[in-house]
Amino acid sequence: MNNVDTSILRRKLNQNHALNYAVEQHFPPIDIKCTPKLIDHDKGKEIIKAILIHIEKDFKKLNKHYAMPLRLEYWYIDKNGDLICFTKYTELFVYLSESHNYPTALVQTNILPSPPKHLPSQQLLILKYVPNYSTLEEIQNEINLHTNSLFNIEEMNGSKNG
Repeated sequence: MNNVDTSILRRKLNQNHALNYAVEQHFPPIDIKCTPKLIDHDKGKEIIKAILIHIEKDFKKLNKHYAMPLRLEYWYIDKNGDLICFTKYTELFVYLSESHNYPTALVQTNILPSPPKHLPSQQLLILKYVPNYSTLEEIQNEINLHTNSLFNIEEMNGSKNG
């Protein structure tokens, strides 16, 4: 192969990687604020490993049918020294979206997860034809009778006619 062929092959591989990322990555990142701020990749790796060890027992108890390895797809340290983490597994994403599932400190570092404001569209439930006189609290109570988990409930802009 000559240099031109190698250059074209590298470009194609990068395009395929970008395309796969765009198609397969459906969940927003999980942000974890760290104090002191991280500057060392190895320290980040220690914290990620410690988080996964910490959550493993409870996670597997709650997700009995989860058969994949307990790991993140990838993570990095952002410019502020905090962790940005990604997973493609729904169960792990939902579990890590709950801040009470984290310890407050690991590996001499205080951690504070910032849960996403909204779940991805695959995890949404939109209720139609709800009477205007129903309150969000009444709707939440009714949903809680039928499900084990409720992340957030809110009214869509412009959904009230009266």
